[in-house]
Amino acid sequence: MRFVLIQPRVILYTNLFYRGADIDDSLKTELPVSQFDSLKSNLTGFEPEEKMHSPESKSTIKKMVAALKNGKQLPPIMIRKVSSGYEILDGHHRYTAYKIAGVNKFPVQIVPPREIKISTEVPNEG
Repeated sequence: MRFVLIQPRVILYTNLFYRGADIDDSLKTELPVSQFDSLKSNLTGFEPEEKMHSPESKSTIKKMVAALKNGKQLPPIMIRKVSSGYEILDGHHRYTAYKIAGVNKFPVQIVPPREIKISTEVPNEG
């Protein structure tokens, strides 16, 4: 029997000075899209909530809310299953925009655990 080593395509950085995720774009095209109902399942963010309060983030969210109100679709939010429900890996701004716009059902992609690596390092810039 031959085993093939699968390289995770999501790195979750849990360093005290940096908390975020790097996601390989190939995963975004491969995972199926489903509808998430935020009224039926708990969804929390991986990144700190205060990241959504910067002027740049607020501007981005405002544009997304306007797009939603004009009937536009946003890309799926990437999430993973955790013991308390689900956790956002990519799409924190989109999720905040959905909440502000009063949208409870939105597209998601669920990342399987085999695709996730936890790192306590700080990502390399460059």
